Amino acid sequence: VSGYGQEGPASGLSAYAPIIHAASGWELSKKSYEPALEKPMRNNDATADFMGATHAMGAICAALFRRERTGEGERLDIAMMDVMHSVLAFEYQEAQFPPKRGRPSFIPVATKDGFILVVPLSLKNYDDLLAAIGHPEWKEKYPLNTQGHFKAWEELMAGLEEWAADYTAIEAEAIISAGGCPVTRFLTMEESMNQPQVAYRGAQVEMRDDVGPFKVPNTPMRTTNSESRLRPEIAEIGQHNEEILRDMLKL
Repeated sequence: VSGYGQEGPASGLSAYAPIIHAASGWELSKKSYEPALEKPMRNNDATADFMGATHAMGAICAALFRRERTGEGERLDIAMMDVMHSVLAFEYQEAQFPPKRGRPSFIPVATKDGFILVVPLSLKNYDDLLAAIGHPEWKEKYPLNTQGHFKAWEELMAGLEEWAADYTAIEAEAIISAGGCPVTRFLTMEESMNQPQVAYRGAQVEMRDDVGPFKVPNTPMRTTNSESRLRPEIAEIGQHNEEILRDMLKL
């Protein structure tokens, strides 16, 4: 796994995830969705690192399967630049074929004490949303099934924010969710990791090192016939030096 791949004119360039984010179009694509921004946002984003590793895992599994079938190995070359381009599916096409009309983006909706995100992608979602908030007449006022849907979407989100101003984020989320439209509050990391669903799925593991216990995400992969989980103990620095040097390396 590298920034730009093992061969080619950029193969020798140094890169970390933030460099690839800037060079791949990822950062300016995000900026394009928020007109108020004058420059790309500050961030501590490691998306290219994680996505690169995920694609590498898939490539390793495919190579092992091929070796099992054919006896031949593979040399794998995963470029984080390629990975990020694959993530930017819409933007990649729009760079070649500029759209005649804007594409609706998902807009945070302010409430009394926070924010929600509402995503009525289908017409049924839209009907469910309008019924839940008590504004069925908005279907005619903000039609999402016409060529003017981009303007209507922006106006809908503005109207939804006026409605949500009377509710807390929890209240607004509950009302819309009960109607069947996809919605969520914007959660802090602490709020998200302590959701009941996270505990139910065993998506969090308590680890322990020489300082004490702490929590980390479990592997997201679930299997039916084998166990996939993290080991709870973390080795101290140098803990296995003697075992490695004496028993494994015979030094």
